[in-house]
Amino acid sequence: MVQTELCKIAAKWGTDKVPSIGHSYTPYYHELLKGKTVRRMLEIGIGYPELMEEYSPGYITGASLFMWEEYFPEAEIYGLDNNPQAMVNKGRIRSLLCDQGSEVSLHKAASELGGRMDLIIDDGSHNPEHQVLSAKVLIPLLLDPKGIYVIEDVRAPNQVTCQLPYKCEVQEFPEGTGYGGNDRLIIIRGNQSQTFYNPVRRQAAYNGLLLAKRLLEGLGVEFWLCAGTLLGAVREKDLIAHVSDLDLGTWAGRPEQEEGIRQAFEENGLRVSNEFGVQGQPGHEYAFSLDGTHLLDIFFFTREGDRCWSALWVDGVCKKGWFPLITNLSTLEFLGEKFPVPANYEDILIAEYGKDWRTPELPLEMGGTWHWETGPRCVER
Repeated sequence: MVQTELCKIAAKWGTDKVPSIGHSYTPYYHELLKGKTVRRMLEIGIGYPELMEEYSPGYITGASLFMWEEYFPEAEIYGLDNNPQAMVNKGRIRSLLCDQGSEVSLHKAASELGGRMDLIIDDGSHNPEHQVLSAKVLIPLLLDPKGIYVIEDVRAPNQVTCQLPYKCEVQEFPEGTGYGGNDRLIIIRGNQSQTFYNPVRRQAAYNGLLLAKRLLEGLGVEFWLCAGTLLGAVREKDLIAHVSDLDLGTWAGRPEQEEGIRQAFEENGLRVSNEFGVQGQPGHEYAFSLDGTHLLDIFFFTREGDRCWSALWVDGVCKKGWFPLITNLSTLEFLGEKFPVPANYEDILIAEYGKDWRTPELPLEMGGTWHWETGPRCVER
């Protein structure tokens, strides 16, 4: 097995995350975190001699915290544990008392920690119920959108992943000792609490999309599914799980109609959280929120010759996203309803996502390559 820089540091401090002492985690962590900027990290579970001496003779309290402090020379390192004797407050390390089996205690700790974490590691009780509770509480409150959350020493991955509203990766290490067959990690990339992995968020999206459909039909507005919502409807026959908002398109050019959409949506609980461009002008876009969370975008398309375009706004600059002209609409069964889509929807999807649009692509914050600014192929650069 490769002896990485992290392996050497781990062995120096005597943490059991290194293969020479216990688990096979440090080579994997070294690759997982390569090139990643970690300014703040949190570890649940602070080892102390009475607990760890059996596995690592001469163990010192907080060995893994000291390992992380050395590995990330500029990071703030935080630890949580329910044992007052395990607190380490030295150098860039700060520790807090916390019972990870208590939702109240976890919320209190999150409030005291404040700010987002680039890396959170759960090496606490290893109780599946505690692992699930900690992830459900701490990911929305503390994990940075580009951060990584890791659950260590997972005995039965399915018991944990089936209860989490996130995309989970399971990593097994057959070469490790595993201390009884628990040499497994669960990795969650990015704060996915606002994506459609979250069943509550998904249900809100279903309801919001049906409401938008009813309102637009009532106003006599011609509209269609576009962007990620169209892609999900065609490819997955559902909402794309890692997406966090809905996309609808309609034609630009009538200020009174666009104002009517705004009024109707706001009267029904969909508030304008952002507006780009000017009503009735090319490049206009509404962003609507439900209960304070961004949920739905309406793009106003403009015809130009044998093409049409909608805007991608980046730092206040309108960039045109070009598509084949939408001349007719057809319907597609989606979420138990018939929704309008461009009759040439395959050409539209190729323009935006390329010829391999049928192959799912994760966003950058979840370890993929897609980014909303640079991903669409149709946008002028």
